[in-house]
Amino acid sequence: MTCLKYLVPLLAPFAVYSMFTFADVNGTIVAVKSARASGIIPGEDTTRLILTYTGIGPLDNVFVEVVIGFWATGRGTICAHLMCCILFLCAMVAAWILLFVELTRRRGPIEATVRAGILGLIAQIIGPGIVIPVLVAWDLFRIEPYDSPIQDSTHSLVQDILPLGTICAGIPPFATLLIPTPYVVGYDLKQCLIVIFQFWPVIASVATLALFSSHGSRLQEQKPHKWTPCLDTPYGLALLCAGGFHLSVYTLGIVAQIVPELFGPDTAADIHPFRIVLPTLPWSGARATSIEEGVFWLLQWDYLIASVSLLIWALEYTSSRQRPSVSFALRALVLAVICGPTGAAVKLMWERATRIESEREKVTTGINEHVK
Repeated sequence: MTCLKYLVPLLAPFAVYSMFTFADVNGTIVAVKSARASGIIPGEDTTRLILTYTGIGPLDNVFVEVVIGFWATGRGTICAHLMCCILFLCAMVAAWILLFVELTRRRGPIEATVRAGILGLIAQIIGPGIVIPVLVAWDLFRIEPYDSPIQDSTHSLVQDILPLGTICAGIPPFATLLIPTPYVVGYDLKQCLIVIFQFWPVIASVATLALFSSHGSRLQEQKPHKWTPCLDTPYGLALLCAGGFHLSVYTLGIVAQIVPELFGPDTAADIHPFRIVLPTLPWSGARATSIEEGVFWLLQWDYLIASVSLLIWALEYTSSRQRPSVSFALRALVLAVICGPTGAAVKLMWERATRIESEREKVTTGINEHVK
């Protein structure tokens, strides 16, 4: 065990401060409330906001504020905001896959799927930067790292169905944020799509459960008699989402600094890697010049705190199976730089899963030889 887990309980209250208290201080919350009161979408001259979705006042207010906050993503007037949003959303898909896989180690397939959907929805609504540190702290302080292998009966759910459900039903809702209006979809439909996007963990869970119910037994029967569940597919997809997009975004930012003529001086300055990776300090006294800028600052802290929490969680689980060392810490740091904190967490948990399954295979082989 390392001492990093004692930092996790402090991250949730700091997330509240750096995200919402800072948003109040820098004027973002006031601007959002003003936009809601005016009934006009920010940046659109006469386009009306949809104010009623469910007929439940508090819930509709949340949806309206979500639409106001995410509307700027599709407009792309702040390129750094768009790139940060892509980083954040892809990292959260990877985080959801990690959560799902770990739940299947401890629960049955149906219960694990339902829990993943509910916990993902809570994190999406409240904010991953607040919810993920709470979940990580609860897991690290409640029990010792759970290193049981995936059961054979659940293997097809994790190895085959989960990646398919994520690709078919988990990732497409993110694309709705980037659909241009009014050229492809109308303003009203785009607002409804943004609201639906908030339920992507539930949509992905329902699709995964439906696919497992209809195809899980058939896939399990097609497995060879002797096999080792390596879980390459879900971990590979998670690493592609978190690490691949992290590397792509920062490579684009570095290229823009080396050859600014390709992007123009303003865009090159906007997507500087330091501008994307280093959030504005909440005690800096900075004031947001627009709702888009304020939401950009909030997403930066949301992404950073959630990702660091996941990395600490992975480090704790990995260090429980090997002695921490300087080389281990340096390797984790290099992974975090190349793949991002969430990508590094995925890579470490992938290696841990491989060791667990390898140990199970050795035990199974030894028992079979002893019986013979």
